[in-house]
This record gives sequence, C-alpha cells and structure tokens, in this order.
Amino acid sequence: MSEAQALVTGIGVVSPLGIGTESFWKALCAGRTAVGEIRRFDPGGEPPRLGAEVADFPVREFLPPALVRRMDRLSQMIGVASVLAAADAGLTAAGTNGEDLAVVVGTALGNITESVQFLDRVFTRGPSLANPMLFPNLVMNAPTSQVSMALGWRGPNLTVSAGEISGEAAVDVAIGLLRRGRARAVVVAAGEELAEMTFRSLKRFRHLSPRRSGQERSMPFDVDANGPILGEGAAAIVLESADSAESRGAHVRASIERVEPYALTARSPYLWPVPQAVAELRGPMVSTADIGLCGADSSPERDVLELALMSRVMPGGRPLYALSGAVGTHAGLGLTTLATAVLALSSGRLPPIVGLEHPRSGTSLALPRIETRGSWSRARVLGTARGGAGAAIDLVRRAESS
Repeated sequence: MSEAQALVTGIGVVSPLGIGTESFWKALCAGRTAVGEIRRFDPGGEPPRLGAEVADFPVREFLPPALVRRMDRLSQMIGVASVLAAADAGLTAAGTNGEDLAVVVGTALGNITESVQFLDRVFTRGPSLANPMLFPNLVMNAPTSQVSMALGWRGPNLTVSAGEISGEAAVDVAIGLLRRGRARAVVVAAGEELAEMTFRSLKRFRHLSPRRSGQERSMPFDVDANGPILGEGAAAIVLESADSAESRGAHVRASIERVEPYALTARSPYLWPVPQAVAELRGPMVSTADIGLCGADSSPERDVLELALMSRVMPGGRPLYALSGAVGTHAGLGLTTLATAVLALSSGRLPPIVGLEHPRSGTSLALPRIETRGSWSRARVLGTARGGAGAAIDLVRRAESS
C-alpha cells in the first residue's frame, strides 16, 4: 500500500459521450449511453454488432498539426485528453525546461489497428514493402512520447501495461514519481481503441454480449448480464505535489489518499478469480468511502467479483457505480472511472448506472438506477484484472483534505 500525497488539479476526457469533461459529465448524469452499432468497420451479420465509438473530432484544434500527421488514433485520443487535463490544471512548461514535469500512460494493447496493417504488409508483400512511417507508432510507448512532445514536458516518461487495471497502475506509478521527488507534476493518461482485430477475436471466443442468448447490451450488476460491450476512449488527470500546487495557486479538485494494490487467487492469468477468492484476501482493504466506483463491465464473472470486493470493504447502504453501461468497456477505463469519482465528489452528483434493470442480490450496497445526490467527502475506486491483480484508490474531496 502506498500512502499518497498527490493532488488532482486537472481532468481531460475523450469519450464516446463527448470530448471534454463538461460534455462527458453532462451526458453521464443524464443517463445517456454511447453504445450503438459499430460503424468504423463491418462487425458482421450476426451479433455481437455493438460498440461504443468515439466520434471523429477535430484533433488539430488540440494538438500541433505536424504531430497529428504522425499519430495513430489511440495516440490522438490520449494526446487530446492529456492536453485538456494540462489546460484544466493551468500547467504548462512555458518558462521552464520541463524536466520536472512527467508523463505516465497506461494501455494494455496499444496501437492494434496500425500493427495489423504493418504486419499484414510484411507477411503478404514482404518486409521491403512495409510502410516505415507506421513502425514508430507500433511500440507501446508511442502515445507517451507524443504526449510529451505535445506538452513540452521533458521529465520521466513511462508506459504501464497491466491488463484491465492499466489506468489504476499508471496512477500508482505517477504517485511514486511525486513521492520520490522525480517530478512536481505528472499527467497520467490511459486509453484504448476499439480495434477490428480485438473485436473479432473476442467475438470468436464468445466473450462479448450476447454470449449465448439474450439481448445484446451492456448492463453492469444486472442478473441478466451476458458479457461486455467494447468501447474506446481516453482520460487524463494531472497529479501534483502539494508544494507545486500551493506555489502556483492551483485549483485542487481532490487528493489521492492512498493506492492499495491487492492480489486474488485465480486458476489462470487469463481468467477472473472466483468470488470465493475474496474471503482469502489478506490486508486492510477497509474503506470509509461515501461512494464507490468499480470496473464492473457486464461480464458476470467480473461483476460478481467486484461486487463482493466492494461489499466487503465499504459500509452498507453506500452507492456503488460502474461506467460500462454508458461507454462500454476497455482496459484503460479505470482512469475514466477515477475522473468520474473526482467529478462526483466535487459536484455532489453520482450518475445512474445505465443498463441496470434487475440488480444482483447479495449486497448491502446501493446500485443506483437514477442520479444520486449527496455531500460526499470520500470515494473508493476499485479495479480488478484477469489473473487476480487489482488496485483500490481512495480519494478525498479537497475541502476535507485542506
């Protein structure tokens, strides 16, 4: 467990619900969903056919045009989210060498679409006809490097890949940089693209909704949940040391009190742990949070597991929320969930769980189907990955942590 001294001073979101924090939050609180038929590629004649896509948007309004020409779609989404977060924080590298400003990006898969294009040419036409301009974008740290160039931040530059908790793990790495004095501020971003190869592979393995029967939809915590729906997008936050934020008079949205990694026993690194593994978990994991948010994605295995985890560590009656009914799911969604928690604390509003009609039983937590309002001080964000790795992040509304 790492005790954190990290202040959230900026948020940026690129979401299927809209570009920018305001558009995202307004749609989320209204109970809207971005899930619809996939348009970027042909999903096939039989279900699944749904996804949550980020609509085309004017990337050049946010990023240098010369940089945009070289960027893949994932890097563009992560780049725009990062620029929006830095702008929200009012933090630039102007007047400095930027060596104390860091970038950490979480992504599980990286740039899949261009990787497929590149390798297809290699295998079908030979290495000499592969497009060399694509190759720099295929490495996992391409988005991180391009964010650094866009912002002019020249400090530590790190990429984290940790499956379904890539966003949460990136936050933990960023806090480590602040704690050790390696940076005074870090832009932390995470995201994934809805790639045709990923969709077709998961469809073939019957992982997506509807797995065997029922309606194709995303419905986290529902007894009829029958698999996730893929989404895409990116979110970014600026984490800053208390000294840095105070010295420049930054508006602080919330503070991260601690990050607590955990591990659950699983039969395979490719499978979700069974709920019984929660009873074997050692460590405190206790939270006094007023609200909880987790990565439940409408796959019954993950939903039941995370519901059991949150029921164990949070007081009964507290509301628990998940995003996937509104924006689908992807491995970097944990950071968007964290941004949602910050917005909920600062606004006193928790959006409805989209797609939830028949809540699962066996929990004392509330699963809200309408917008919930309250004056909350603390939130817990929790995410679990296949194989059992997980992380819990405790947030405190800044008014209490001053």
